[in-house]
Amino acid sequence: MNEEDEFGMSKTTRDADPMEQENKSAVKDHSDFNFLDADKVRAAVTSEDKWMARLPVENDPSQWTILEVQIRPDRSWEVIKELIATVCIGKGLLVTEEHPNSVLFRKKVTQESMAHGMANSTTFLNVYAHIGVSPSKLRVVDVCTLVSDENKLLGGMVSTGKNTLWTAQDHNQPHKYALDQLLGALQATLLSQCLSLSHLYMASSENSMDSVENAELDEGYVADLKRAFSRCMK
Repeated sequence: MNEEDEFGMSKTTRDADPMEQENKSAVKDHSDFNFLDADKVRAAVTSEDKWMARLPVENDPSQWTILEVQIRPDRSWEVIKELIATVCIGKGLLVTEEHPNSVLFRKKVTQESMAHGMANSTTFLNVYAHIGVSPSKLRVVDVCTLVSDENKLLGGMVSTGKNTLWTAQDHNQPHKYALDQLLGALQATLLSQCLSLSHLYMASSENSMDSVENAELDEGYVADLKRAFSRCMK
């Protein structure tokens, strides 16, 4: 498998005009991959596990694009995180923050000076990945993407997911397109490694009788499940 196939890229994808494909996501229809709509985001924010109310960079989850991936319960977060890091680093994003159940990748893409140096606007690509359990107790990874403009005004810093200082509506469109392409590449990588939930039930060398008999739930998933059930009992 060459590099383009491995990370979900092709010459057609690379040469495509972002403006022509702005309404077409690189993420293919698949039962294990679902973008969260506004209702699901609101439900997640008010759930017992309030991680979505503590997002980095921009704490309003409605500003983020959130792709929820159902993951095999017998695979560790370390394996998933390594694959996410491989895709992100390949796109130029670097780890800037890491916690036991989450990791944040960022990349500075533009920096503009405005009003004779009185204001500086820096644009970042952000990818935040969090592993946990869904309300139905499935193992899920939420991959959240955001284009943020950080505006430095008179020594202060303001971070926003929207363009408050830019009048052109399409200023961040190429960056949003790049993040969507990253999500498509991540989907292709996870599927190629048989890491999404549906692969657990497919006939493959990984799912031979011997491996099924010896299969065990990942320790991290078990711990997350215990915490989830504990919250439900309170």
